[in-house]
Amino acid sequence: MTRILTDIPDEDIHWLDEEAKRQGKSRAAVLREAVSSYKAETAQDKSARKVLLASVRAAGAAKALAGETAARSQDSLFTDNGMPG
Repeated sequence: MTRILTDIPDEDIHWLDEEAKRQGKSRAAVLREAVSSYKAETAQDKSARKVLLASVRAAGAAKALAGETAARSQDSLFTDNGMPG
């Protein structure tokens, strides 16, 4: 396990000490649990974003109409020699 040195505001340290005392744990144990909880929450958020993006992509694909692609969308603005027409 690696030790770290970090700056934490005094009010957060006070809260952390009170929480550690309430739980009967060390400050470090409470911090480790907080990091683990944050990792789990972040992983769930990432998973939820993936699901949301997949549904948005599927909805967009369902609404897409057959036709010319955007790559050729400005062809009607120019003549055969490439000049504005």
